[in-house]
Amino acid sequence: MTKESETEATAEKAPVKKPGFKGRAYGPVTAILLTVFIFFASQILGAVFIVMGGSIFGYDGQKALEDIENSTFIQFVFSVLAASLAMYATWMFVRARGLGWSYLGLSKKPKLSDAKITIGVTVVYFLTLIFVTGIVSQLIPGIDVEQEQQLGFDGAKTGLQLAMVFVSLVVLPPIIEEIMIRGFLYSGLKSKLPKIVAAVVASVVFGIAHLQLGFGAPPLWIAAIDTAILSLFLIYLREKTGSIWAGMVVHAIKNGLAFTFLFVIGTS
Repeated sequence: MTKESETEATAEKAPVKKPGFKGRAYGPVTAILLTVFIFFASQILGAVFIVMGGSIFGYDGQKALEDIENSTFIQFVFSVLAASLAMYATWMFVRARGLGWSYLGLSKKPKLSDAKITIGVTVVYFLTLIFVTGIVSQLIPGIDVEQEQQLGFDGAKTGLQLAMVFVSLVVLPPIIEEIMIRGFLYSGLKSKLPKIVAAVVASVVFGIAHLQLGFGAPPLWIAAIDTAILSLFLIYLREKTGSIWAGMVVHAIKNGLAFTFLFVIGTS
């Protein structure tokens, strides 16, 4: 065999890397299991830190746990802790794989040219939600489309309290959930699955996370349907713009509207 033939044969056997891709990708099973684990672990550790912090400052641990539901300040601290832990765990895994934030859709900076498609997707999402909600209410009467989501922060009334609610509901979730679902989870799914299948699976997982199981109330199916639909549009935005920044904006708009109606207009 000639030298030239040996070079060609070696090139054919060598693994092909995607342009600009470095590190070890992870598959769908790892993506799903780790997303679920990080979600629950960050919540549990957040509560543990609240109890430990309370004990350090002479505060009863059991009372601290109760205040996660009753105190706006404790709920705010818990939200920040859980979000920070989830972000840290995701970053450590991605870093260990040598992938970097770019693999999660954070490589490109937000562009003004994305504003048009972001606005369009926001409008189409809300129209789709109205249409689907109407269909669901007719076809499945058992689903309460008026059932309220348990957001907490029931006693928030002052300006400072509302500021903490705003950060907890409008700022943190769009950042963390976009990185976790449309970034980490979707990236792992589409590494071995067709994009449409990966989008559906990621959106179903995101919807299930909003069923509010364990809150002592019936499963919140309408919230699961809503968030699953939202997720499909956000994944479309990621594919269209090449990043998850636009998705964060749409997500924040949706949560911002809910915050305005529930905590600003609803309490005035």
